[in-house]
Amino acid sequence: MTNLLKNCFILSIGVILLGSCKKNKEAEPNLAPKGFIVTAKLQADGQSLLLNWTRAQDPEGYNVLYSVTYNGVIVEGIKDTTYTIKNTPFETEIKGNVTATDNKGNKTVIPFSGQTASKFIDIPDPNFELALIENKIDDIKDGKLLRGSALAVENLYITNKNINSLTGIEHFTNLRNLDCKSNFLKSLDLSKNGKLISLSCDKNKINALDISKNIYLYALTCTFNELGTLDISNNPQLLTVICSNNLLDKLDITKNDNLLLFNLRNNKLTTLDISRNRKLEELDCSGNQLTNLNIGQIISLKRVTCSGNKLEALDLTKSTSLLELYCSSNQLSSLNLSNNFRIERADCYNNQLSELILGKLPALKTLECNSNKIKSLNIEDCIGLEIFHCSENQLTNIDLSKNIALKTLGLQNNQLANINLSDNSSLDLVAVSKNELTTLDVSKNAVLDVLICDYNQLTSLDISKNLKLTVAQCNDNKIQTICVNSGQLKSVKVYKDFITKIDICN
Repeated sequence: MTNLLKNCFILSIGVILLGSCKKNKEAEPNLAPKGFIVTAKLQADGQSLLLNWTRAQDPEGYNVLYSVTYNGVIVEGIKDTTYTIKNTPFETEIKGNVTATDNKGNKTVIPFSGQTASKFIDIPDPNFELALIENKIDDIKDGKLLRGSALAVENLYITNKNINSLTGIEHFTNLRNLDCKSNFLKSLDLSKNGKLISLSCDKNKINALDISKNIYLYALTCTFNELGTLDISNNPQLLTVICSNNLLDKLDITKNDNLLLFNLRNNKLTTLDISRNRKLEELDCSGNQLTNLNIGQIISLKRVTCSGNKLEALDLTKSTSLLELYCSSNQLSSLNLSNNFRIERADCYNNQLSELILGKLPALKTLECNSNKIKSLNIEDCIGLEIFHCSENQLTNIDLSKNIALKTLGLQNNQLANINLSDNSSLDLVAVSKNELTTLDVSKNAVLDVLICDYNQLTSLDISKNLKLTVAQCNDNKIQTICVNSGQLKSVKVYKDFITKIDICN
């Protein structure tokens, strides 16, 4: 019995103590969310204030909601830690608070303040302002422009206006297309023009161009400037880049997967990596110092211009979409076009070609292969050929019988002893000077307009059937007899020949 009473007493004391602890716990005050940091940043439009704040921590772990109060406006129930105050008039002070409230209604209030932009922006260059007036963006030449007018501009064309500075352009934050070529700009800050999609700043004096913030840019032309560097790695949307006639010695386009047209003519590049530009259709890298050009994996290429470099080889076997090739003035010793069955024009003059493989190229209309070391050339399967220049080579024979579409023929300074033009009735120009021809029959070439056959071994020349001929030049031959018509012919030059007879044959 004594033990029972003892146990009951202990139990009673425990209950009393437990109740006392619970009562003390409930009596503890609920704490407000801890303090937090609020920042206010004016946006590019000059009328919006972006609020950001750190997340307020509640000591008891309760959820926290936020409210923003400013200039008599209350916005409640904000779960995020950011809010933008929009469309506030220019030159307006904004004062307010961000309030953090927990589930128990406890609050922590943090003040903020900000100021909207001036109603006007400065346009210090008088010619820039005149151009804005001409475009009816401004109306008074006073060195300033209404900010709202700048914000309304999406397209700005100010070419050839003698502008030295585009200071103020940073406030044209809705600008999408800018054409400012043919001015006197030395620098161009477009870091605030985040919506820009097209930029043309050709023919200025720009030595640095930062477009890293213009991530939506799809067209860039900046030719004839003084650019030593150009970074387009942050412009993945670019489709067209034309940066010719600058001072670039390197240019990385490995991040520009969407590039379709790339022109960097007349710079100072020694290397160029286009291996990742699989969509590229037009490439012009002429007038650089390239020793290698790997385009083997880019089957989309339609036009390649790489003249005036130091290329010793050029592999086009996989470029099956190629329509035009310009690779003159390099150091190529061989060139194979047999897989380029769509090609329409090939210019490969002034190289060291001893081998030019054409194959079946029915679409080829123009072939320029002057100034090489070609000894033989098969063009029989180039049935659409209209213009053929192969002067200053080492040809001893050429078969033109299948090239019935031929209109212009240049075979000067070769070693041809004879040439058959009887199947080429469409020829209007024939230039075969400096060969070893002893005869030349042009009687089937009824539409021939110009004939140049100087420095051969001709003893006679009959051009009486060439009723449309206006110029015949046959100096330094052994011609004794020449038969001409009295029709359209304006000039016959037979200097240093042995003429004894000229017949006018009708």
